[in-house]
Amino acid sequence: MKVLPSNFHIYDYATQVIGFGHDSINDDYRLFISTPISHRSCDEIFRGRRFELYRAKTKTWTTLGTGFSDYFGFEYGCAFVRNHNALHWIIAPRRGGFVYHVERFVLAFDLATEELAKFSMPKFQEETYCEYKPVEFGGYLCVFSGYEDACRLDMWAMMEYGESTTWAKLFSVVPSSNYSALKPLTYNYKTSDEVLLIVDRERFILYDLKTNTEKEVNISGLPNGPIRYFDSELCVSSLVRLDDAMISC
Repeated sequence: MKVLPSNFHIYDYATQVIGFGHDSINDDYRLFISTPISHRSCDEIFRGRRFELYRAKTKTWTTLGTGFSDYFGFEYGCAFVRNHNALHWIIAPRRGGFVYHVERFVLAFDLATEELAKFSMPKFQEETYCEYKPVEFGGYLCVFSGYEDACRLDMWAMMEYGESTTWAKLFSVVPSSNYSALKPLTYNYKTSDEVLLIVDRERFILYDLKTNTEKEVNISGLPNGPIRYFDSELCVSSLVRLDDAMISC
């Protein structure tokens, strides 16, 4: 376990990790954190947050300015797309004490060049949404949207990276029972019609896109008991080894 050197700022419970990725070009790891400038919740939109970047090779912190401090929503999810060496967030402009959610877009940060790029969002259907989140799925930059009214999850992929006109809906998932949170984990459209999802931070299911059926996935070692909540992230095999014997359907 490695303890990172602290910057001159004081970090506490309000400090959040908003991104982590490996820069394959320079063989360097980057960590992004954010901390509220004020601990009064009503001040966050007005005064914003402080954003900092840690570079593992040089063991240094850098405070990030314009391009991060002008936006709101970094804390709600990040996607690292290895094929394009970049981190992605869905954020909205923050101007004059207001957050303009209708103007949300995808912000990309290239880990090698440390340059920012903006991509338009997919053209979603006009329905009440539960959440939008960026994910890396099958090597593509994707956005999944969960709809409260329809109890459905749609997965959108940018088929040509950097071209906002190439967003396409890959699939929709409609589970047999209601859920409050549904998160897709992995899917290979070339070899399988099944999507692995985590449901309500409590269980895993494999959803068959052809038959619209699902089956439970059991993973040994997960918390037991009436109250158990956990989250999951995808890692490359060089970081975490998965034992096939631990997983059963």
